[in-house]
Amino acid sequence: MTVFTNGIARLTLHEETTLSDRGIRVERRPIDQLEGDRGLLTAVRLRGGESFPVTGGFVRPVWHPIVDFLATLNLDHDESGHLVTDRDGRTSLPGVYAAGDVTAPGPQQLIVAAGAGARSAASITHDLLGVATR
Repeated sequence: MTVFTNGIARLTLHEETTLSDRGIRVERRPIDQLEGDRGLLTAVRLRGGESFPVTGGFVRPVWHPIVDFLATLNLDHDESGHLVTDRDGRTSLPGVYAAGDVTAPGPQQLIVAAGAGARSAASITHDLLGVATR
């Protein structure tokens, strides 16, 4: 088994040692291409041409919240760039609410994001009507 970091995933020395102790190799070089045939993954080719045969794999996508359009609002965000909200979707700026993948802790399942959106919608309604929910 090999963990391919694609040159960007961060592993601590402790994590890498733990993997190594379990016989798992860590390959830090960037991936050039995933190779396959008829929808089946057969190899990982690294930049420089070296190819590693594989029989399968897991992908860990890197998520980036799209919140640049809100920059002028100076909303609080976490170290990953996700908007910080209270449990009802209120941001650090009164009257601005957020839910789903742009909020901490980040990418969520659709059903979780939909639930957060519904909760935020209820909060907006309560806030507009002056109903205390906090």
